[in-house]
Formats: sequence, C-alpha cells, structure tokens
Amino acid sequence: MEHYLISIIPSEDITIKIRRLRTQLFKKFGTVSSRCLPEMIPVAFINEVIDKKIFQGLTISNEIKSLNYISTETNDIFLQITNTDFLDSITKRMKNYQTSGFITLEQGFYLGSEENNSDISNVITYLNQKKENILTWEKNNLELIKIKTRDDIWWNHIQWETIWSQKISLS
Repeated sequence: MEHYLISIIPSEDITIKIRRLRTQLFKKFGTVSSRCLPEMIPVAFINEVIDKKIFQGLTISNEIKSLNYISTETNDIFLQITNTDFLDSITKRMKNYQTSGFITLEQGFYLGSEENNSDISNVITYLNQKKENILTWEKNNLELIKIKTRDDIWWNHIQWETIWSQKISLS
C-alpha cells in the first residue's frame, strides 16, 4: 500500500533526543516500529503528491511546550505537544487533501507502536521517567514522505523516501 505523509522533521539536536527515546523503546520493549520511520511529527496523511508551494511563508512556534507521553486507541505512542495552535498553520493549508493512514495521528513526535501485546501503560510509565517539559528548536523542515507498506503489519515491510522538503520559519 502507498501512503503520502506530511511531516515536520526536527533539527538535529531534537532528532538525536527523539532517536535516543526510540532506541530505548526498542531495547526495553522490542518495538520494531520505533526504528522504521524517521524522527518526525506526522501531520497528515494525504491522497496525492501536493505542491510544496502551498506551504511557502509557513511559520510555527520555535518552542514545543508541555510534552506528555501518550498512547492512542491503536497503541501508537507519541510525545504529545500540547501547544494548542502548534500545527494550525499547516493543517489549515491542507484540509482538502487529508485521508487516513496506517498510524493514528496526534500532535507530537511519533515514537512507535506497541506491537508485543504488553501493557501499554508500562511503556508510558517508563517514558514518563525521562520527561522533558520544553524543547526549543533552531530549524526544521516540512517534508512530504512517500511510504510503502504491506496491509498486514506495516513495520514488517516498509520503504520510505522524501519527495520534497521545505524549510519552515520559526517565530
């Protein structure tokens, strides 16, 4: 199956922090999905390739506040960003293109999916021991990523590539 995902790719310093968390999830809980996608904030699955020009002049906050670890009903794990307006400027520009995808989307960094039928609350409790309240980034990009998966368990066979990348201004 083919998916198109608009995502925010953070600056290298934040990427390293998120990668460390995901590596710890993999080592402690065996979450293979935490190793399958780039470190990102998935914003929206879309139906088709869209032109990056619709995102010109895009500005988002340079601070990511009130970070909480959460799980969705489908056991996807996120470092949730609770700035209520954080993604508004992006989602307003793409409301006509959105569709569903292979993970649930939350406003935050995708960390992985609990796939070993263990208690998801154990994963969240473990992550909350490593909690940060604010991250500040120096730069980031909005990217359109093309992802190919199988219908059954998406992390068992996945390929992805960046279609385009656009710098985002910070306020």
